[in-house]
Amino acid sequence: MSIRLLTIQSSKKSWLEEAGREFSEKINHFHKFELAQLKSSKKSRDDSSFKKKEETDLLLKNIKDDDYVVLLDEKGQAAHSRQFSEMIQKIQLSGTKRINFIIGGAFGVDESLKKRANKIIKISDFVLNHHVAQLLVLEQIYRAFAIIHNKPYHND
Repeated sequence: MSIRLLTIQSSKKSWLEEAGREFSEKINHFHKFELAQLKSSKKSRDDSSFKKKEETDLLLKNIKDDDYVVLLDEKGQAAHSRQFSEMIQKIQLSGTKRINFIIGGAFGVDESLKKRANKIIKISDFVLNHHVAQLLVLEQIYRAFAIIHNKPYHND
């Protein structure tokens, strides 16, 4: 099984690229992992519904029919770190070939991706910039594997 974090990239941030490389290396020690950043079009932010639809279509084109999809959305189900690691472990044991964790762009995603998702979770009660959300999810995926493998990273 492989794991992928699929995001919309609206701009390059050096601090995020560095963190992405660092956490990708850490996660790859435990499991095959890929950080896939899809480029957003340069369309104006003025038409948010068009931009959301366009980015959702781009995300959906990058998901296979047999992928397990975890959408990270501010209206999703809350989960703490241990629950998140248990969820990953259950998906692994199910025989799924690939898990896609998905973070939409600045306007989120439309209903078609929410319907395609196998699970929708939120990472915070706060509304987060998608760059910050990406960093948080990378850290939590790493933390989940540290918990699964009984490494001394997570403290309850």
